[in-house]
Amino acid sequence: MKKEKITLEVIDKLANLSALEFTRAEKDRLVGEVSGIIDMLDQCGNVSIENVRSQNFLSLDKLRNDMVSIGISQEDVLSSAPEKEGEYITMPKVVE
Repeated sequence: MKKEKITLEVIDKLANLSALEFTRAEKDRLVGEVSGIIDMLDQCGNVSIENVRSQNFLSLDKLRNDMVSIGISQEDVLSSAPEKEGEYITMPKVVE
């Protein structure tokens, strides 16, 4: 994949797309910072993981047992609901 060089024009385009405004000094600094970040990410592809052993950090013997507990009854929930219709809590329409 062809790597695009980070320039002031690229920073301007990103700022426009994200509705951000930067001073010229901030843009100059961002060119270097974004280029550095991309260079670091590019280096991740060069890391060899050939001799790395994977390890499962989740120990299944330390999980708690699932336990059924008595929750809040439907009647209690409905009794505190500001609006309800039958067995359901109703909410005001938020999207037209």
